[in-house]
Amino acid sequence: MWQTAVHAHGPYDLELDTSALSPAECADAIAKRLAQGTEPSAFERLAEMVAAKRPA
Repeated sequence: MWQTAVHAHGPYDLELDTSALSPAECADAIAKRLAQGTEPSAFERLAEMVAAKRPA
């Protein structure tokens, strides 16, 4: 299914199940994540994964 292919690339900084959470609950989860001050890292991890797959 396309849904699997769209998300097969790898990690996310935050995942929310919008089929189980209300918009307000999603907003709260995002706000809590931002308040933690943790730097996003998904793009860096994806870049490392791509670089590791490239031939030397």
